Amino acid sequence: QPGALSYGTSGVGSTHHLSQEQVRQLTGAELVHVPYKSGFAAIQDVFTGQIPISYSILSSGAAFIKSGKVKVLAQVGERRGVALPDVPAIAELAPGFEPPPSWTALFGPLGLPPAVLRRLNADTVKAVNRPDVSAKLSEIGFDPIANSPEEFAVLIRRQIDLVGRIVKAAGIQPTD
Repeated sequence: QPGALSYGTSGVGSTHHLSQEQVRQLTGAELVHVPYKSGFAAIQDVFTGQIPISYSILSSGAAFIKSGKVKVLAQVGERRGVALPDVPAIAELAPGFEPPPSWTALFGPLGLPPAVLRRLNADTVKAVNRPDVSAKLSEIGFDPIANSPEEFAVLIRRQIDLVGRIVKAAGIQPTD
Protein backbone atom coordinates (compact mmCIF):
# COMPACT_ATOMS: atom_id res chain seq x y z
CA GLN A 1 0.00 0.00 0.00
CA PRO A 2 2.37 2.74 -1.19
CA GLY A 3 1.83 6.00 0.65
CA ALA A 4 -0.41 4.48 3.34
CA LEU A 5 2.11 4.90 6.17
CA SER A 6 3.88 8.05 7.21
CA TYR A 7 7.13 8.48 9.11
CA GLY A 8 8.53 11.41 11.03
CA THR A 9 12.08 12.73 11.04
CA SER A 10 13.92 15.77 12.31
CA GLY A 11 13.56 17.40 8.90
CA VAL A 12 14.14 17.35 5.16
CA GLY A 13 17.64 16.15 4.33
CA SER A 14 18.31 14.89 7.86
CA THR A 15 20.18 11.64 8.34
CA HIS A 16 16.91 9.95 9.16
CA HIS A 17 15.16 11.29 6.05
CA LEU A 18 18.08 10.10 3.92
CA SER A 19 18.00 6.72 5.66
CA GLN A 20 14.37 6.10 4.70
CA GLU A 21 14.96 7.37 1.17
CA GLN A 22 17.75 4.82 0.83
CA VAL A 23 15.47 2.08 2.24
CA ARG A 24 12.89 3.09 -0.37
CA GLN A 25 15.49 2.92 -3.12
CA LEU A 26 16.60 -0.55 -1.98
CA THR A 27 13.21 -2.07 -1.18
CA GLY A 28 10.51 0.00 -2.89
CA ALA A 29 8.86 0.76 0.50
CA GLU A 30 6.93 3.98 -0.18
CA LEU A 31 6.29 5.89 3.05
CA VAL A 32 5.13 9.51 3.35
CA HIS A 33 7.78 11.75 4.90
CA VAL A 34 6.59 14.08 7.66
CA PRO A 35 9.41 16.50 8.56
CA TYR A 36 9.42 17.81 12.13
CA LYS A 37 11.49 20.54 13.76
CA SER A 38 13.12 17.92 15.98
CA GLY A 39 13.46 14.17 16.26
CA PHE A 40 12.00 14.34 19.76
CA ALA A 41 8.80 15.91 18.41
CA ALA A 42 8.53 13.14 15.82
CA ILE A 43 8.92 10.30 18.31
CA GLN A 44 6.57 12.07 20.71
CA ASP A 45 3.92 11.93 17.97
CA VAL A 46 4.52 8.18 17.60
CA PHE A 47 3.98 7.87 21.36
CA THR A 48 0.69 9.79 21.14
CA GLY A 49 -0.48 7.97 18.01
CA GLN A 50 -0.29 10.94 15.61
CA ILE A 51 2.05 9.06 13.24
CA PRO A 52 2.92 5.36 13.11
CA ILE A 53 6.70 5.49 12.59
CA SER A 54 9.59 7.78 13.41
CA TYR A 55 13.31 7.80 13.00
CA SER A 56 15.02 9.12 16.12
CA ILE A 57 18.28 9.07 17.97
CA LEU A 58 18.24 6.70 20.91
CA SER A 59 18.56 9.38 23.56
CA SER A 60 15.40 11.15 22.28
CA GLY A 61 13.39 7.95 22.37
CA ALA A 62 14.81 6.31 25.49
CA ALA A 63 12.00 7.29 27.86
CA PHE A 64 9.34 6.19 25.38
CA ILE A 65 11.14 2.90 24.76
CA LYS A 66 11.58 2.21 28.49
CA SER A 67 7.87 2.90 29.09
CA GLY A 68 7.02 0.14 26.61
CA LYS A 69 4.82 2.53 24.61
CA VAL A 70 7.23 2.68 21.66
CA LYS A 71 8.97 -0.30 20.07
CA VAL A 72 12.29 -0.07 18.26
CA LEU A 73 11.88 -1.75 14.87
CA ALA A 74 15.42 -1.37 13.55
CA GLN A 75 18.66 0.53 14.09
CA VAL A 76 20.07 2.79 11.41
CA GLY A 77 23.32 1.07 10.62
CA GLU A 78 25.22 -1.73 9.00
CA ARG A 79 25.41 -3.67 12.26
CA ARG A 80 23.56 -3.87 15.55
CA GLY A 81 24.43 -1.30 18.17
CA VAL A 82 25.82 -2.03 21.61
CA ALA A 83 22.88 -0.42 23.41
CA LEU A 84 20.23 -2.55 21.64
CA PRO A 85 21.91 -5.80 20.60
CA ASP A 86 18.58 -7.60 20.02
CA VAL A 87 17.31 -5.02 17.54
CA PRO A 88 18.31 -5.63 13.90
CA ALA A 89 20.28 -3.13 11.89
CA ILE A 90 18.58 -1.77 8.76
CA ALA A 91 21.34 -3.37 6.67
CA GLU A 92 20.13 -6.77 7.92
CA LEU A 93 16.64 -5.99 6.63
CA ALA A 94 17.61 -4.06 3.49
CA PRO A 95 20.82 -5.53 2.05
CA GLY A 96 23.06 -2.87 0.55
CA PHE A 97 22.00 -0.21 3.06
CA GLU A 98 24.83 2.13 4.01
CA PRO A 99 24.02 4.56 6.80
CA PRO A 100 24.11 8.23 5.84
CA PRO A 101 26.40 10.42 7.95
CA SER A 102 25.54 10.53 11.60
CA TRP A 103 28.62 11.16 13.62
CA THR A 104 30.06 13.56 16.11
CA ALA A 105 33.63 14.64 15.52
CA LEU A 106 36.33 16.92 16.81
CA PHE A 107 37.44 19.49 14.22
CA GLY A 108 40.22 22.08 14.25
CA PRO A 109 41.16 25.02 12.07
CA LEU A 110 42.74 24.56 8.65
CA GLY A 111 46.52 24.60 8.94
CA LEU A 112 46.61 23.12 12.44
CA PRO A 113 50.26 22.14 13.05
CA PRO A 114 50.72 18.36 12.53
CA ALA A 115 52.17 17.90 16.02
CA VAL A 116 49.13 19.55 17.61
CA LEU A 117 46.77 17.51 15.42
CA ARG A 118 48.49 14.25 16.41
CA ARG A 119 48.40 15.18 20.10
CA LEU A 120 44.70 16.13 20.01
CA ASN A 121 43.89 12.92 18.14
CA ALA A 122 45.90 10.74 20.54
CA ASP A 123 44.29 12.35 23.60
CA THR A 124 40.81 12.03 22.09
CA VAL A 125 41.33 8.36 21.16
CA LYS A 126 42.63 7.69 24.67
CA ALA A 127 39.56 9.35 26.23
CA VAL A 128 37.03 7.62 23.95
CA ASN A 129 38.64 4.24 24.62
CA ARG A 130 38.40 4.61 28.40
CA PRO A 131 35.97 1.93 29.59
CA ASP A 132 33.80 4.39 31.54
CA VAL A 133 33.58 6.86 28.64
CA SER A 134 32.97 4.15 26.06
CA ALA A 135 30.27 2.57 28.25
CA LYS A 136 28.50 5.90 28.76
CA LEU A 137 28.59 6.70 25.04
CA SER A 138 27.20 3.24 24.21
CA GLU A 139 24.47 3.66 26.83
CA ILE A 140 23.12 6.75 25.07
CA GLY A 141 23.29 5.18 21.62
CA PHE A 142 26.73 6.06 20.31
CA ASP A 143 29.06 3.34 19.09
CA PRO A 144 32.43 5.03 19.63
CA ILE A 145 34.98 4.90 16.83
CA ALA A 146 38.30 6.54 17.51
CA ASN A 147 40.05 6.76 14.17
CA SER A 148 42.84 8.82 12.66
CA PRO A 149 42.32 12.14 10.88
CA GLU A 150 43.20 10.40 7.60
CA GLU A 151 40.65 7.62 8.16
CA PHE A 152 38.01 10.18 9.06
CA ALA A 153 38.74 12.20 5.91
CA VAL A 154 38.18 9.06 3.80
CA LEU A 155 34.89 8.43 5.64
CA ILE A 156 33.73 12.01 5.01
CA ARG A 157 34.52 11.78 1.27
CA ARG A 158 32.67 8.43 0.99
CA GLN A 159 29.65 9.80 2.81
CA ILE A 160 29.50 12.97 0.70
CA ASP A 161 29.25 10.67 -2.33
CA LEU A 162 26.58 8.52 -0.63
CA VAL A 163 24.44 11.54 0.33
CA GLY A 164 24.75 12.93 -3.19
CA ARG A 165 23.49 9.66 -4.68
CA ILE A 166 20.55 9.41 -2.24
CA VAL A 167 19.52 13.06 -2.71
CA LYS A 168 19.75 12.85 -6.51
CA ALA A 169 17.81 9.58 -6.72
CA ALA A 170 15.12 10.85 -4.33
CA GLY A 171 14.87 14.28 -5.98
CA ILE A 172 15.26 16.03 -2.62
CA GLN A 173 15.32 19.81 -2.97
CA PRO A 174 16.36 22.42 -0.40
CA THR A 175 13.50 23.99 1.53
CA ASP A 176 13.12 27.56 2.67
